[in-house]
This record gives sequence, C-alpha cells and structure tokens, in this order.
Amino acid sequence: MASAALSNKRSVRLLYADTFAHAIAEFRTSNSDLTKSTPPIDPSHGRVLVCARVRPRIADDPDDTYASVTASSTTNTIVVHDGGVALNKPFMKHTVFHMSRVFDEHTTNDDICETLLAHWPDMFPTSPDGPFFGTTVFMYGKTGTGKTYTMAGITEFICKNLFAADHGLDVTLTAVEVVTGSKSFIVAKHLILDLFNDGAEASFAEDAEGKVHITGAQERVLDDPEHAMEAVRAAMQARHTVATARNTTSSRSHLVMLFQLRQRATFGGGEVSDTPANLAGDDTAARPGLQLGPVVQTITLVDLAGNENRYDQMYHNAEQTKDAATINQSLAILKDCIRAAATHAKYIPYRGATITRMLKKAFVDPTERTLFMGNLTSLPADLDQAIQTLKYMGLIKWDTKDFMSESKVQLTAPHQERTRSALARRPDHQYGRVVHRPKSAGLHRRQKNEQEGS
Repeated sequence: MASAALSNKRSVRLLYADTFAHAIAEFRTSNSDLTKSTPPIDPSHGRVLVCARVRPRIADDPDDTYASVTASSTTNTIVVHDGGVALNKPFMKHTVFHMSRVFDEHTTNDDICETLLAHWPDMFPTSPDGPFFGTTVFMYGKTGTGKTYTMAGITEFICKNLFAADHGLDVTLTAVEVVTGSKSFIVAKHLILDLFNDGAEASFAEDAEGKVHITGAQERVLDDPEHAMEAVRAAMQARHTVATARNTTSSRSHLVMLFQLRQRATFGGGEVSDTPANLAGDDTAARPGLQLGPVVQTITLVDLAGNENRYDQMYHNAEQTKDAATINQSLAILKDCIRAAATHAKYIPYRGATITRMLKKAFVDPTERTLFMGNLTSLPADLDQAIQTLKYMGLIKWDTKDFMSESKVQLTAPHQERTRSALARRPDHQYGRVVHRPKSAGLHRRQKNEQEGS
C-alpha cells in the first residue's frame, strides 16, 4: 500500500507538472512566505550548526522537470513545493524550513568552507599551547544527493588548514568504516573495519576517564596536505559500497576519519623529533621506537551511509532492505544524541548505536563543535525524501513549530497537456527505464466478459 501511494503521488506530479511549475514560479516572484517567517533561536549558542545544501542539476537528471525546492542563502531558508490533488482539484503546499545555514544550487565547496571558518575562526590551532576545540562534521542525505562530493571539498579544506600554521604538532589520520548491515559473508553485525589495513576488524574501548579510544586500527602520521589527501583517497577507495538502484557506488557504511593533532612524537630514548613523524611509511610502525605524544585536538569527518526512502527500497533485495533498516535506525539514534547535546539535555543516548558510542566525546563534551550538513536535490522525484531530510535535520536543534511552517494554495488546471495514457508509458525519470503499467484485474475481467458475450 505504501509503495502504491508513493507511485500515485509521483504520477500526480507528472500529470500536473505544468500547473505545479506555474504555481512555484508565482511563489518565487512574490516570495511572501519567506519574508513572513523568522529564524529560530539557537539553543546550542553556536556549538551545533545545522546546514542544508541543494545539489545543482547534473547530466543524469531529467531536463523536463521543474525544481520543487527554493533555497535562499540570504535568509537561510528552504521552501519545498509539494503539489497534490484532493477531490480532483490540484493544490500546492509550500513548506518553509529554517536552518543555521542554507547553501543553494550555485554554492561551491569553497563557499561552504569559508562559512565554516568564519563561524569558528579558531577551528585550527596556531601554536602548541592551543586553544584546542574538537570539531565533528556529519554529512547526511539520500543516496545521490552529492553528500560525498561535499565531504570531499570539506576534507580538502581540513587537510590544507591543518598544516597552514607552524603549530609544532604532529597530525595523524585514522580511517574506519562502521558497517551497519552485512559485508560479503559477514552477516548483520555492527563492525568497525580499518580502511588502512584491508578492512581488518578494529574495536573501541573507554578508559578509566570515560574517553573512547579506537584500538586495532592503523594511525598514519601525515607530512603535508598532499600526503594527507593521498591517505584520504586510499581510505575512500577501500570503503564498503554496494550498488543500489539509485547509485551504482552507494555507500552502505558510515565512514569515520579522525584527524588527530598530537604533541610532537618522541623516540625510544625520549628525544623530541623536529620533523614530521612519518618519513617513508604509511603508519607509525614504519619508524621503530616512535612514540606519539598525547592527543590535544581531534577533527572528525563522518560520511554517513546513504539513507533510502521507501520508493527506492522497492528495488532492494532482502539483504539491502535489512541494511537500510539498520542504517536508518542508527541515523535516528544519532539525531537524538546531537539534539540532546545541542539542547543541553542531562541524558544523552549515545549507547544506542556503534557510531554514537565511538563518537561519544562529540556529544558529552561541551567544548566540542558539530556541523551537520544535509544534502538534497530539487527533483520532484526526490521531493518526499527532501522533506524527510529537512525534518530530520531541524529536529536536531529545534521543535517543529520553531523551524517549519506550511501554507496551502488551491490551484486551477485549465488543461492538462500530459494525459494519463501518455503518462502510463512515460520513461521513468529516476531510473531511466520505461514503465508499462499493467492493466487492472477488473479491466481484464470486463474484456474477458465482452469476448465471451460476442
């Protein structure tokens, strides 16, 4: 029933495409709903940034569909235009979402990074004495919304700025993936796999002070921005991916990269190294006797697994369906943890998922900062998922009434250029296949009766 309802909604959007496109154009001309709304108060006082980015059109997108999302980087609002039909009369529902920051289709990765640095100018250390502030960046969105592309731009920005100042600290990288479903013959277990060691299983543990440490994973010492990006690319290449109907390289795991700044490394005799710790090898084992100093700051990048909606899951096999459910469950727990941290709640449910247990410090330490970047498209086919993404993101910091408002407009459709008969054989825009809708069972019976009667 759910799949049929989703298919019907998509059919209506195609059937009334011209009417809906005209209504959206009128809204953008008046822009009245945007000026009426006011931004919500930030309960985290700048500690948590919830940002949304609308992916620009790409070559694979259909070129004859309207844009169902209006983004404003000036007012930090996104309006989702959801057209429908009630009692054979079309209507348009405009839903306004407020975010900490909004990046429209014309925004570049550089624009996002400049905004991030302007908000947290002390994000990177300039001396071995600090100050030090940990930062965690979460990249979220449906498969195919460009979240991995956005994360690549932020990663390059991080690698460059970690070496911009002569702070006298060693920079290291640990890269793991948290497999939330199954991998090859490994079934339904939340595994932590080392991307620098052919996917060897790693783990984590809390020390006596409650700090979480990843054990069994290689920690590469980085020399410069170029070396750092080489390590990042190696980790990305090793990441676990499974083809889905939407994306042939869909990431079905959470990628976690921890850039750690440590006090200058020492050797067995205790002398301090005056050069970057790693000269020839890929990890600390390349230099016998190397003893890395204590961690003073961590910048964590998390590329979350692509969340699939119900329509996309129609094309999943049993294993992919189970993986999607597990992924969505871990994302729900992550939202609760960030919300608890942003609103200064006494209880933070970080023990509910492997990913949140690993990143405990990001939630419980009041000096930690969090950037949550949600990605979406303006395609009508992705409209329902865009609404879900924005609701998920808004609830990280605010109550629904504080970040979201709706208005509904009745429309008139004097003529419909796209008839139902043409729509029934229309190429499916999202997957590039021709959909032939089967005749109903009732129609088959009527035709059979007519044949028998004649």
